Amino acid sequence: MNLGLGFVSGIIVSFACGVCFLLIDSGTLPYAPLGLISFPFPLRIAIEVMLLDLLTYWLHRAYHLVPVLWRFHLVHHMDLDLDVSSASRFHPGEVTLSALAKLVVVLLLGISSIGLVIFETIMLLCAQFQHANIAVSPTLERYLWHMLVPPEMHRLHHTPAVSDTNSNYGTIFTFWDRLFGTLNARHRVPSESFGVKELHQPSQGFYKLLLFPFHRSATA
Repeated sequence: MNLGLGFVSGIIVSFACGVCFLLIDSGTLPYAPLGLISFPFPLRIAIEVMLLDLLTYWLHRAYHLVPVLWRFHLVHHMDLDLDVSSASRFHPGEVTLSALAKLVVVLLLGISSIGLVIFETIMLLCAQFQHANIAVSPTLERYLWHMLVPPEMHRLHHTPAVSDTNSNYGTIFTFWDRLFGTLNARHRVPSESFGVKELHQPSQGFYKLLLFPFHRSATA
């Protein structure tokens, strides 16, 4: 089921990236900031990855704070057993909205196609790492908290408590949560469950998940 959602979402993302490449190749907008300044290639890529990650942070936060968007994002949070496949469990509606927002930002800022590909690759790997049901050495985990989102930080985001769910929005870097006051570094008890408090027995079928955001019973 998670892989089914991932397959549909993958088609949407591939199409959106294709559109991005075509528009980027046709030339950036005349006043796109990144097109007006000449950066060394490594610095430009680093800036583009950081800007796209900042966008992803605010999109993620919006999906939690705006009721109609939360209905779609709930499909991701209804997963009761986090593993690598959870990284693909997103409603196609959420994926489409995020892809459109990213397309607009890419064009307005003048982000390069290479920067977009590198960001998407890093984001995919980070998402799989953060959702994976693996043991990370305490030393590595401690160092990751300073820069890159470790699995434990994201697992807190998936616990039922609202104070946990509405925190740790970062995808690649941890400093956005630090900067905007949403970092949650409490110690999670390993036996803590995942999911959404208001939905004790959510529907897990593929088609039910596709229709879930449109049900009146969906948490808003």
